[in-house]
Amino acid sequence: QLVQQLRKLGIQGVGQSSWGPTVFAFAEDETQAAALVEQIQSAESTVDIKIAAPDNRGAVVENISSTT
Repeated sequence: QLVQQLRKLGIQGVGQSSWGPTVFAFAEDETQAAALVEQIQSAESTVDIKIAAPDNRGAVVENISSTT
């Protein structure tokens, strides 16, 4: 239901993690994200919303060796 609501608001980058409990949506910037949060919270009072920035770095593999 929340995914459909986000799509009706014109958000194209919307998804759901393994069909359970996490829903995500992409915003152009923090201002758009904040406005989206306000719209969703006014309609859905039971959701917990977080705004997060992307991490545009690849994975880091570290070799940690013990000298014991």
